[in-house]
Amino acid sequence: MRAPGSVFPKNKALVADNVVLDGRLALYHERDRWLAIADLHFGYELSRRAAGWLLPLWGMESIATRIFQLLDEYRPAQLIILGD
Repeated sequence: MRAPGSVFPKNKALVADNVVLDGRLALYHERDRWLAIADLHFGYELSRRAAGWLLPLWGMESIATRIFQLLDEYRPAQLIILGD
């Protein structure tokens, strides 16, 4: 458990007791060990391409990389994915 005002790396902040806001668009609860990620838009470019739009295929790879980095760093007991 971290005390309010603890020093965090630039991309992180303590936003409530035991809850870390990570700059990679995630929340981590240190005591209960859950990681929440929202609004991934995973597969967006594929759905737009299917609709006839010409978009580069870059989003899914970068999103997957970010998720695996977060999982590797925090080692949560539970992963919560919110949104689409």
